[in-house]
Amino acid sequence: VNWERITRAVRAVSIPVCGNGGASRHADLEEMRTRTGCARVMVGRGALADPWIFSGRARTAAEAAGFLLDYADRLEGRVGFTRDAACARLKQLIRHWTAGGLCDRDRDGWLRETDSERMLGRLREIAGMAGLTMDHAHTRPA
Repeated sequence: VNWERITRAVRAVSIPVCGNGGASRHADLEEMRTRTGCARVMVGRGALADPWIFSGRARTAAEAAGFLLDYADRLEGRVGFTRDAACARLKQLIRHWTAGGLCDRDRDGWLRETDSERMLGRLREIAGMAGLTMDHAHTRPA
C-alpha cells in the first residue's frame, strides 16, 4: 500500500481524510496517522485477521478459538445457517486469521477440513472446552 497517496490526499483537501490499506497490526493504526496525517484509519482484512486489532492487546489461541466458537454458535442460531454453513464462514475468517497464533502452523489443515464436527471439536479443545457441544459453548469459563 502506498501511504504517500494518502499523504497527498490529506494535503490536498481541508476535510478529514480516512486512510485505508495496509493496517494489519495495532501499531499500524498510529503509524499511518503519524506518517500520512490522516484523521482516521479504515481497517478491512486486518480486522478479519485479528478482531482485537483496535485494542492492542494480544490474545491467546484459547481466546481466539473461543471467539470463533461463539461466532459459529451465533451463526447457527440464525435462520438458514446450518453447522456446515457456519464452519464455511469460519474458514473465510481463517484464511486471514492471525489472532492468538491460532492458525499460523496449520492454516491449510484448517481450510481443508471437511468435517464440521472435527473442526469445531478442534476449536473446543484449543479453547479449553473439550467435550462441550455447540449448544453449551456459551457456558464455558470466562
